[in-house]
Amino acid sequence: MQPNPLLINDLRKAMTLQQQGSLMESLAIFEQCLSQTPDFPDVWVMKALVLHQMGRAEEALLALDSAIRLKPNESKFYLNKVQIYTQCGRSLEAADMLALAASKDPRHTDVANWHLEAGKLYTSSYQYEKAKPHFHRVTELKPLDPAGYKALIELLVDTDAFDEALALLDRMIANGETGAARYYKCLIHFLQGDIEKALPYWDSRWKHSGVEPTLWPFPLWKGENLGGKSLLLWGEQGVGDELMFASMIHMLQATGNSVIIQCTSRMIPLFERSFGVKCYPKSATAELAGHPNIVAHLPMGDLLHHFKPLKNFPEYAGYIRPDSQLVTSLKKKYQERNPRPKIGISWHSMNTDTGGLRTVTLEDMLPILRNPYVQFVSVQYGDHREYVASFNTQHGLDIWVDTDIDAFSSMDRFAAQVAALDQVITIANSTVHVAGSMGIPTWALIPKTPSWRWQLHGEGNLWYKHLRLFRQSEHGKWGDAIETMAFALEQKYRAT
Repeated sequence: MQPNPLLINDLRKAMTLQQQGSLMESLAIFEQCLSQTPDFPDVWVMKALVLHQMGRAEEALLALDSAIRLKPNESKFYLNKVQIYTQCGRSLEAADMLALAASKDPRHTDVANWHLEAGKLYTSSYQYEKAKPHFHRVTELKPLDPAGYKALIELLVDTDAFDEALALLDRMIANGETGAARYYKCLIHFLQGDIEKALPYWDSRWKHSGVEPTLWPFPLWKGENLGGKSLLLWGEQGVGDELMFASMIHMLQATGNSVIIQCTSRMIPLFERSFGVKCYPKSATAELAGHPNIVAHLPMGDLLHHFKPLKNFPEYAGYIRPDSQLVTSLKKKYQERNPRPKIGISWHSMNTDTGGLRTVTLEDMLPILRNPYVQFVSVQYGDHREYVASFNTQHGLDIWVDTDIDAFSSMDRFAAQVAALDQVITIANSTVHVAGSMGIPTWALIPKTPSWRWQLHGEGNLWYKHLRLFRQSEHGKWGDAIETMAFALEQKYRAT
């Protein structure tokens, strides 16, 4: 059935008013049209879009339901609902609509993307069983596209289905997909604590990250004695990884070779003090390429090939040396303000890819922060003074924020602050590496599926002697780990 010319004119007028922002007038015309001819699904959709613009999401969804009743196999109507649900933060309902759109129009050119997005939304709500068939369908529809395989493998890892994940990766490698597949094999073996199996795939990190290794004019170091010449050790990732891999620099120096380090500029004072070597910023690549004494290079991550961590790897308390005078000054400052043990806290990650899985709120940490035997001090990087002040007022607490310390402007001062504390409680962000590398007693909250660095089980770790891990028992839920940590903290400091 085709709409009559008068109705078409009214609809054009309504759409023009909508574009001009006259939403009430536009809505009135759409409703008038529907009162006369309620059997046109596209008009219901037009009404729904105006209602959504007006912030009336529930009414918009009802209008779309009317369109779907009239034309139930029209995939775009379900996609309209996806848009509304997504903007309202209703991920599961958005996933359900994507799944329906895919089932109604399985030959649509975008159906693989609908399956992929549905799976991702289910996964974000930890609905793994619902997500899994959608990712499988993506691999069937686009067997040469790594996106579906990547999502499926990450789901299998999140659900501890490692054998299934490794079998899938082996099939991908056999079929010629050697980039992402090798990288995920590496991560799985690291998570399982099988370093010997992980290291043959370690070079795959370059292709996966999209960052090309620096092309130096001298060869990669293979472990040989350089005869009095220097080895350039260069940082390939962020501050946290530079600190973690630096745990092997003493072993590198024990080979008798002279070492020059290129690293993040904020790390230069710490590394020069700690290792007694000359350090250069990452901007000095051209200068280092022409350095007369450098005859070989090694990315920091490749230290693992020469000095792989074992269970007894962190044999010494700390290898990073903070500014001792500044540490003494900060200890005195904090002790004069409150003699109780000082506990640093960090709760947020700024990483756009995985930070949300690791981040907690101060509200989440309340069972810890209500401990009456200690004084909490923020070691959270970034400006969070208003948040902490509001939290303190709301809960009657007194978390300190030292405004003289800014990790972004001076990592040296931040490290001194951390070293001035009795203990640090943190999530898995760069703070755990700063504290761990200095041998400060540190407790870290770790998600159920952690970064490869932390393996899957146990309170210990490969990197830092005085770091204790408190792990999630269920995806997305921190309650058990935080309660366990709160109890342990009370037991530790009650007698002090």
